[in-house]
Amino acid sequence: MRKTVGVLPPLIVAMAACGSGSLTGPSPVPSLPPPIEPVPAPRTVTATDYWPIVPGSRWTFRNQASGALTVIEATADGNSLVFTKDDPATYWEPGQNINLLWGVTSGPEGIYASDPRGRWDAVDDYPDDVRTDRDTGQIVSRTWYVSRDGRIPYMLLPASIVLPSEHHGLQRYYTVRSWGSRWSEDISWNVRYAWSTRKGDTGILRVMFDEYVQNPYHEDWYFERGYGPVRIEQWLDAERTSLKLRIERTQ
Repeated sequence: MRKTVGVLPPLIVAMAACGSGSLTGPSPVPSLPPPIEPVPAPRTVTATDYWPIVPGSRWTFRNQASGALTVIEATADGNSLVFTKDDPATYWEPGQNINLLWGVTSGPEGIYASDPRGRWDAVDDYPDDVRTDRDTGQIVSRTWYVSRDGRIPYMLLPASIVLPSEHHGLQRYYTVRSWGSRWSEDISWNVRYAWSTRKGDTGILRVMFDEYVQNPYHEDWYFERGYGPVRIEQWLDAERTSLKLRIERTQ
């Protein structure tokens, strides 16, 4: 039995009529501008989170070229850091047979190189930098850091650090040696703070120091949250293209 096809509804007839012309394809989609890469917002970190200086704390580093060791240790009274090394050629002051007692204050303003018992704007009874002979233990020199612009000299980590940011200062040294004493010229002190972009350095704070004295030096410290310094680099140029020395924490 043959089925009878009924009359098509008017709507379908109208659709068929509209489609009876030539096919032109879908309308072109308008081009969109390329996506904008998000820019990371500045972030504020706390100095003591990245360098918790507790009496007795100890950080040990190995020279990546020679294998020599450098140890930084916080004194029992919390007033200083002691830098010792097992080879004169490595950090600190490569090439000199000395150790360093470095006064360091960790206070409301941040972490800076100054004996907390003394003043950072004058020469007093508490030198900020005491260097001793590695073999004899005798004092080679005593140095005070004195501000020349009303700001704390040798600021290492401000209490709150915006990343990225910079800190600038002007200071001079007063140094006493066995043969006499003298003031240095005024010294420009510049510090830059940023996240390290080195591969594998996720969450590592990089602090880049530039001191413009007669022989300028360029030195970078890298800090891990909750631990402290994990790497120190010295460079021959401000652009950081020619490495002089690198020490990294021992595992």
